[in-house]
Amino acid sequence: MTSSEFQVSRRSALVGLGMLLVAVAVLVESRGSATTFFFDEWGWVLHRSHSDLLPALLESHNGHPSVVPSGVFRLLFAVFGIDDYRPFRAAGILVHLFVMVAVVALVWSRKGPVLGLAAGAVVGAMGAGWQNILWPFQIGMNGSVAAGLLVLWLLDRPGPRRSALAAGALLVSLACSSIGISVAFGVAVRLGLARRWREWWVVLGPGACYGIWFLVYGESSLRWGNARLVPGYFLDASSGAVAGLAARPLTVGALGSGVLLVLCARRLVGGESGRAHVLGLLAIPLSFWMLTGLGRAHLGEPTASRYVFVGGVFVAVIVAEVLPRPRTVLAASAVGLAAAVMVWGGWGILEEEGRIWRWRSDIVRAELLALEWSADSVDSGYRPDLARAPQIVAGPYLDAVAMLGSPAYSLERVRSASEEARQQADRVSFESLRAAPAGVASPVGRTCQDLGSNESVEVSPGVVVVAVDSDVDVRVARLANVFPQAIVGKVLVGTAAVVDIPEDRGPSTWRVQIWTASGALWCPAEG
Repeated sequence: MTSSEFQVSRRSALVGLGMLLVAVAVLVESRGSATTFFFDEWGWVLHRSHSDLLPALLESHNGHPSVVPSGVFRLLFAVFGIDDYRPFRAAGILVHLFVMVAVVALVWSRKGPVLGLAAGAVVGAMGAGWQNILWPFQIGMNGSVAAGLLVLWLLDRPGPRRSALAAGALLVSLACSSIGISVAFGVAVRLGLARRWREWWVVLGPGACYGIWFLVYGESSLRWGNARLVPGYFLDASSGAVAGLAARPLTVGALGSGVLLVLCARRLVGGESGRAHVLGLLAIPLSFWMLTGLGRAHLGEPTASRYVFVGGVFVAVIVAEVLPRPRTVLAASAVGLAAAVMVWGGWGILEEEGRIWRWRSDIVRAELLALEWSADSVDSGYRPDLARAPQIVAGPYLDAVAMLGSPAYSLERVRSASEEARQQADRVSFESLRAAPAGVASPVGRTCQDLGSNESVEVSPGVVVVAVDSDVDVRVARLANVFPQAIVGKVLVGTAAVVDIPEDRGPSTWRVQIWTASGALWCPAEG
């Protein structure tokens, strides 16, 4: 190192790393505020939160081992229940920060702190991989990635103690998700090319543990019929990872993949130095894309957010490996500028995805309050939201609430929620109560009043609607200001029907609106 070479002190770099981690933690937490459990997490709330411990830990999830993430969730369920999602978000953020630290440590040890911090910042704000950043459930994939990077970092420093730690980290990677298989393959490639035969137990020991688990609890998700789809899936997945890392379109990602391939080839033919490390690194994302293609190519989602993040992390490390170490202020500034541009683009995507997730959670939490109101009468198999939370089933959900608390909004919070959230809560109330207009002979003994088209009236359950000169569409609302487009029933011309809504644990007052060309009569429950 010459006296004129650009240098960053270790202390300054560590301070910079600390500031980066704090900034990412605060910003990610703010994007996830007021959210609740999402998709697969609901399956764990309903079926793994209070079931027998060993099956909850060892049973596979979509073919993945989930020992570590299941254990973390089980602990959080036991300590915090499901009233508050913040402990789960905190766990997700911690694992995401662990990924960042592992990226920084691995790149720093080989290419210096400038490239290390740049790679960590880009990974930390990879908006295209928002699921692995905002969604706590992804501690499985992220745990595999972080532990895998730790294995690679430890292998850079040979020694019995570090080899033992590497074996332990590889076991954790395999126990978090099937991404650990790709990590193990990359480690095997590296050790084999470096002829480090005495360290093969680092792979064989954890691999044997995974094999035993697979024989007892595992299930293969590979579909050999997908083999013909794998090449296209592979190209799209690799392009998506590069594009996601740089926050650019897929076409730019495809071009970037080609450039990266050329840089890797130049590095590999340029000498023996680091060849085993580079090929071991490449083996991880390449095998990941291939195995994922064999398992999921028929579903056509090579650029799904969770896969983009995993591929993007290893692409970031590979890019740093093939770039020269910045040795001048100009080179360091160029690295910093490029990272800042990618972070800016990625954070914009993360901000938008966080907004969508908050909107989705706002609706689901309002729906859950309505579901809990109808706990005494709802069908146990009722599913309140097939689009936003298809895993929620009324019976198991209410059982979980009885033991672990409720993630639903309070009535006061629902009243201040979005109009759409209140409309969906009304829909769940009406559906779960299984109410519908029922035909009656006549409104005998009731005092009826005129109700014009699109007019509404506030009633208690039991109002009778009489269609006079034309058919009547009936809509109901309890919390929403605007009546839903969907009707709850139709009253045919010349007939009467009672809108008899069973009582539940919520407010007893509903509003009924009719739509008809000529108006109708409404008769209160008591004449």
